[in-house]
Amino acid sequence: ERRGRAMPMSDYIRNLRAMIGTTVLEVPTVSVLVFDAQDRVLLVRHAEGNNWTTPGGMMEPYETPADAALRETWEETGLLVALTRIDRAHPASKDAA
Repeated sequence: ERRGRAMPMSDYIRNLRAMIGTTVLEVPTVSVLVFDAQDRVLLVRHAEGNNWTTPGGMMEPYETPADAALRETWEETGLLVALTRIDRAHPASKDAA
């Protein structure tokens, strides 16, 4: 069962943290909107803070946004989904529109 289980830190982030400590780390991420037949959106409960959110998370090195979306949705929900589109991708920047 996935309920209440926090996702472990990836080896990639663990290694970065060992090098840079607790400084701010900006990484590319994905968020996935999963709709059911009644157009309801699937939400998952965040492991930290108990907030509801869409499935998603950090992209791994060399991973495409599409592959990250599929992986994150599987990891957080156990669902295999078919992507119908990528709505937008942009850098994590104060200037991104």
